[in-house]
Amino acid sequence: MPKTRYYFFTLANGATRFGLSVGSINDAQFTLPPLEEQQKIATVLTNADREIELLEQQLADLQQEKRALMQQLLTGKKRVLVEKQ
Repeated sequence: MPKTRYYFFTLANGATRFGLSVGSINDAQFTLPPLEEQQKIATVLTNADREIELLEQQLADLQQEKRALMQQLLTGKKRVLVEKQ
């Protein structure tokens, strides 16, 4: 948001590190997208969250399966056949 960036730039103080007072941050005005656009953004983010949760669950399931297979290999319940070249 160029207007907001300019607002903060004009109120920033400091030479090496810039700082803003709490008052200037509290007085800042932000423009928001129309409600319809906000709802579309929320829908996209919600869908992304669901997909991330699904992928995390799949990862946890695969990790559990790997642990189970490793345990079977270590106990000798399963054997791996290695082909000679």
